[in-house]
Amino acid sequence: MDSFDYTINYFMQSDLDNENPDRYVNNYEAEIMVYKPSGEYIKIGRLVFSIILINQIIEQNYDLFHVFDASKPILDFGMKFIDFENGEFNENFMNLADKDMYLDDLCIITDYELLPGFRGKRLGSKILKDLYTRFNNCTGAIIIKAIPFQQTINEKVKSGNYEEDAFTRAMNFEDAEFDEETAQLKLNAFFQRSGFKYLANNYFYINTHFKQPKLMAAEW
Repeated sequence: MDSFDYTINYFMQSDLDNENPDRYVNNYEAEIMVYKPSGEYIKIGRLVFSIILINQIIEQNYDLFHVFDASKPILDFGMKFIDFENGEFNENFMNLADKDMYLDDLCIITDYELLPGFRGKRLGSKILKDLYTRFNNCTGAIIIKAIPFQQTINEKVKSGNYEEDAFTRAMNFEDAEFDEETAQLKLNAFFQRSGFKYLANNYFYINTHFKQPKLMAAEW
């Protein structure tokens, strides 16, 4: 058992604008904190995810593609696995995933980061378990694209969308020993151990309509 005391702070902002496609997306940012004996909390990780309100989009006859197009990570998933014209998962998804799945509200994780000193402590599985227990009843699936942090940062730098902060610097993404293939294999193994199923293009998913014993086995 880990002797540290951890907590997660979830934050969501909602803009009061009916014409904004973000009205159909709950964007969350979560801070993973650890309690120090001195009495203060320090940030040791972060989790960014979006819950796309598919059912509301369909009920209100809103443009499904317009909602996905408002965010690149979400659109990337949609272009690979969703039939926007029919409002369903596409044939590619159905060939790879559980056959009984249908397009329901989706949780898509876009960032999942832990500082180097807190990896390998089984904390990652605890975080996923907390996310699952709090949000599985309002989503049909939880999706994540498993990409090494260093690779993600390099892509942001190339596109000009990179903004460095103290937390990002502490992630040591410039580690000279980074090997992309090894890092990818470790990530894939971690999500599979946690109960996620592999789709394609490094995407993993959990079908929330079924029990997830692997994920729930993580100790608090």
